[in-house]
Amino acid sequence: MAKLSEVCSWSFGPSFCDEDTFLNTLDRIPSFYPEAVQGQAWEIIDEYRFVFYEIYSTGDVQDGNEICILTALCERSCSDCDSVDWASSGTGYEKRILANCNGETGVCTKTTEYRCAAGYYGSSTNGTSGCSECTPHSNVNAGSSPGSTVQTLCFIPSAMQWNFSDTAGSGTARFETDCYYSN
Repeated sequence: MAKLSEVCSWSFGPSFCDEDTFLNTLDRIPSFYPEAVQGQAWEIIDEYRFVFYEIYSTGDVQDGNEICILTALCERSCSDCDSVDWASSGTGYEKRILANCNGETGVCTKTTEYRCAAGYYGSSTNGTSGCSECTPHSNVNAGSSPGSTVQTLCFIPSAMQWNFSDTAGSGTARFETDCYYSN
């Protein structure tokens, strides 16, 4: 089976295929797709067959993918348009990159977001300021989930022990559950 681009090659000009040849070749396209999507391809071709030919016959479009894009049945792709998950961007900070491909224009827009890392709280718009370390308790580092915005989200983990010595005696202590800070 020949593909549309082989039978009705634009390199010979749009008049190389008459309407019947173009449409007959177009009707064979779904057979090139996996069986699971052939029905959808038939529906699209049935609905837009004459629109495809009209665009083809103008001679302004040089490949079949452009026809698909011009009819808004396909989206343009963007190169180098991958999002990057949260990663450290310095002590107490994390950043990620969100990429969004505009299917109409083929333009990728990237946005960088910042947050405080685990063990810190606050908010940051630049990845260098706005986050504060959770205050330790008796030399035990406090924790927090990444993205914690207020100090009350800081906590001393229940698994952490510390030494104490006071007028009642000395020993080790720990909280029975994670102990969150309060105002």
